Amino acid sequence: MAAPIVIGGLAGLSILQGWFAGAVSAVLAFAASLFPALADGLKIETSVEQAAKLAADFKALQDRFRRLANITALGDVDAAEETLAELMDRMDVARSVSITPPEWAFEEAQKKIQSGDYDFTVDGKAQG
Repeated sequence: MAAPIVIGGLAGLSILQGWFAGAVSAVLAFAASLFPALADGLKIETSVEQAAKLAADFKALQDRFRRLANITALGDVDAAEETLAELMDRMDVARSVSITPPEWAFEEAQKKIQSGDYDFTVDGKAQG
């Protein structure tokens, strides 16, 4: 997070002199010190690497579920049930570490999907 660094830098500017500027500096320094405590207290963990890994895991699982539905399930039912159980276990692991995006990101994603950026017809064909 860059916000505490920027706010701390503003608080430490030597240009800020005098009583009013000193008060502003103190408030900015206090605000900068709150960021790490709030992030820790709220358990906010933002990791681009983790999000990318989870996205890859979910995409791989999507493909495996599609293959199960279109190929494996058409043959041996017992083998399909065993494969499904394994995939569901992997899905549970992937979901256990998933991060919740902020509301604004969710809304932006909805707009992109509704505008046609993503095409899920390949999954619709498998259903019927």
